[in-house]
Amino acid sequence: MHSQLHLPRLAGLPFEISAALQRKATPLTLTQGSAVSGASSLFQSVLLLLSGSVQVLLVSENGPERPLYRVAADTGRAPAAAGLLAVDTAAVEVVAETDVEALLIPRCDVDSLMSASAELRALVFAAYSKRVTDLLAAIERLACERVPIRLC
Repeated sequence: MHSQLHLPRLAGLPFEISAALQRKATPLTLTQGSAVSGASSLFQSVLLLLSGSVQVLLVSENGPERPLYRVAADTGRAPAAAGLLAVDTAAVEVVAETDVEALLIPRCDVDSLMSASAELRALVFAAYSKRVTDLLAAIERLACERVPIRLC
């Protein structure tokens, strides 16, 4: 068990909710540049970054990887909520941009705790809102990006 979550935005949660998150968490350590092994299983969890940053990339068979969004522990934002977005996990890769210390909490546990805590719901929906905003910005970048024309 972890002595503290060390996430400033979690400090406002009721003790019972914070303690339950702590009990259910599994530590995760990544080195810079490494991909999360079993990224599809990551999307069944909520990733709480303690330090470092990750980037979620859209991977295509015929083209380059495209960044969907980034999450950094030092931004003071809500927890990294990769597991809150329903995406085709076969086409997504999570890469550590820096060395990362994080906690993985099963999504079903977070869902259960959300029903018991308005504060946790607000925190999770803030994270969801941030991810949607980041995805819309990525779509705008892709839509406005110049496409090179190849003549063969």
